[in-house]
Amino acid sequence: MLVSGSHDSTIKLWDVVSHSPQGDPLYHDDWVNSVAFSPDGAMLASGCHDNNIYLWNVRSQSPKREPLTGHTGPVHSVTFSPDGSLMASGSDDCTIQVWDVETELAWGKPFHGHSDMVNSVAFSPEGLLASGSGDHTIRFWSTKTPQHKDHIQTGHKDSVNSVTFSPDGTLLASASDDCSVWLWDVKSHVATGKLLNSDGSPDQNEPYGSSDSVSQDGSDSVIYNNLVSHNGPVNSVTFSPDGTLLASGSDDHTIQLWDVASQSAMGQPLTGHKEVVAAVAFSPNGALLASASYDETIWLWDVKAQCPVGTPLTGHGNAVSCVVFSPDGSLLASASDDIRLWDMNSLAAIGLPLDGHQWRINSLAFSPDGTLLASASADNTISIWDVATHLQVGEPLQGSGDSVHSVTFSPDGTLLASGG
Repeated sequence: MLVSGSHDSTIKLWDVVSHSPQGDPLYHDDWVNSVAFSPDGAMLASGCHDNNIYLWNVRSQSPKREPLTGHTGPVHSVTFSPDGSLMASGSDDCTIQVWDVETELAWGKPFHGHSDMVNSVAFSPEGLLASGSGDHTIRFWSTKTPQHKDHIQTGHKDSVNSVTFSPDGTLLASASDDCSVWLWDVKSHVATGKLLNSDGSPDQNEPYGSSDSVSQDGSDSVIYNNLVSHNGPVNSVTFSPDGTLLASGSDDHTIQLWDVASQSAMGQPLTGHKEVVAAVAFSPNGALLASASYDETIWLWDVKAQCPVGTPLTGHGNAVSCVVFSPDGSLLASASDDIRLWDMNSLAAIGLPLDGHQWRINSLAFSPDGTLLASASADNTISIWDVATHLQVGEPLQGSGDSVHSVTFSPDGTLLASGG
């Protein structure tokens, strides 16, 4: 099953095999800004422009009860805790609210602290909550008891749009409109590295390598190893499968590898692309990195040697927007206006392009067993492809908005979520 949420105020559920809608649309009173599955896939949460959160039973496709109310501004982000017992929501009203999923009641009072809209919330594997805000800060919140305690992190110079934890939960990455990505040590609540576009110094005034001090609840926290690399906005960041490395791709045409433990750049930026690097992806074993660029090429990089593997993969006739490895690492999928599959042993294209979308493809995702590939496009459709036959499975799913930006399978492969 697939779920899509839209600015037309609906959520739609789709059967992935038959590509037919399942039941009637799930109606809201305003835009749907965010959707999230519970860890077991049985429940769906939607955050809406009408200030409310809705919980849905996926099997019956019906709301569990009344909307969760309390926010006084649009809800931008919703996320479940790892055990599924709690859900967090971030809102335009500058607050985060945690909810008890079983009772559907607010779990304590709202988390106050941000002075601008909350754009993103994320739980760590241990249940720590992080939030990113338009006030340029990240905050960590304890959810052990309703009497929460927070730690404020400053350093970004513009709105923080996204926060995400490393696989082991020891680090948090934050991305901002200031063209930087910061890494934060979750245990000590201090920044341990910064990737920033600048002319050579972290704050454009201090010498490279200097340390800055920021106030944290009245005490000083030292920002270690301000890392400077990119000279343009960072478009994509991804952790290696084991969480030891971070890769970033930028408008400056380069890719940078970072050692997470030492918070230092691994050598010089990887150069070769002649245009914007739109996406980067690690292979499942972490040995290879793929980069997709507006120069219509895909490059493969040996992570250990930090050098290109073979020659660039060519064949797309337009900017390459995304790349993804199959779960077993034997295939690479890349997308532009069409999709190509590549054999990772021979580094050769497999068959003809998967052609069907009418406009740029924004996102690709393999099913967990690698038999299906989902593509989401700016033409407002989602297509499912049989990886073995390269044929489209059924008719494209018509989105309910203007464009579908992201698509991903649930861990068991029975559900597909899309964001438009």
